[in-house]
Amino acid sequence: MVIQDFLLNFNSTIWGHNGPSLITRALRKWCNVTDIEPMDYVPCRGFNVLPTTSFHPVHYGQMKILFVQPWANETDGRLTWLTDRIIGVNIWNKLSKNQPIYKNSSQGYIQLARTHCPNVFSIAPNVF
Repeated sequence: MVIQDFLLNFNSTIWGHNGPSLITRALRKWCNVTDIEPMDYVPCRGFNVLPTTSFHPVHYGQMKILFVQPWANETDGRLTWLTDRIIGVNIWNKLSKNQPIYKNSSQGYIQLARTHCPNVFSIAPNVF
């Protein structure tokens, strides 16, 4: 259903049309609802809808916290939001693509990569 909608309605001029809006359109049809907001953790015809916070625990306006190197004497509580309800972390690539990531740092991004993507992290260059 998503692929068919993508093929029929692709539009590169509207932000999110082929991503979040595409999934929303498909869910509305699949679950026969107009509003998907109250569907958090509610199963629908074999499909479970998770809340946005499961994928966007860091607001785009605060995404730089993932790239800041804390001072040596700073207690690093930046990942306290990382709970078992978090499925993925959107790093807002359009906004963060020029943020340097240092493999030997204690940046939040590095902590996530080292812990949750160890194979990719092991082959990453020193600065990526």
